[in-house]
Amino acid sequence: MSGEIAVMFSVRPNWSRKIATREKIIEVRKTAPKIPTPYKGYLYCTLSGCNEFFRDDLHGEVAVWNREKWGLRKGHVWAEFICDKDIPLLFSCSDPAALVTHYEVPGTCLSDVEIMEYLGNGKAGHGLHISKLTIYDKPREIGEFFKPCIKNGWPWCKDCEYGVKGDEAKALLPGLRYFDIPCGNWLHRPPQSWCYVEEAAT
Repeated sequence: MSGEIAVMFSVRPNWSRKIATREKIIEVRKTAPKIPTPYKGYLYCTLSGCNEFFRDDLHGEVAVWNREKWGLRKGHVWAEFICDKDIPLLFSCSDPAALVTHYEVPGTCLSDVEIMEYLGNGKAGHGLHISKLTIYDKPREIGEFFKPCIKNGWPWCKDCEYGVKGDEAKALLPGLRYFDIPCGNWLHRPPQSWCYVEEAAT
């Protein structure tokens, strides 16, 4: 089950749309993966924020919701990309209360003040550059992705704590042979911010 390490990001629907239209090409995060760029990233569209997105961003237009397939994308992995740069971000001000929003940081869809408020005054963050975006025709389920293998695959699978055995294994794969132990290390829930994953299961 061992494969190349990638990263899954949870993104709210309003930001997902801006990424889909290439309006947003830099994802701002407080923390970032500790793997070198370039690496593959997957985008999960959160269920949280869908009502506000439909009401405020799409203005309640059902035709737009359906045409852009947000009913299919929400709660699913809807795209993949290559993160080719991790841009350091740091904004500070001696008197934050006196600040007003005055310019948008290119590619982020956020102002300098909004980024500072999100990261914290004087605290460093990350601008993850989204390149080679590929939007899936059919969004993928969370369960198609696995957490990084802790045993590095065979011949350890049969002794791994994530091996699914007995009746549970038979329910997952009818006709299972006694030596076939499916991996139970798949994602059961989306990350709150991001998490490491292995290449999607086939």
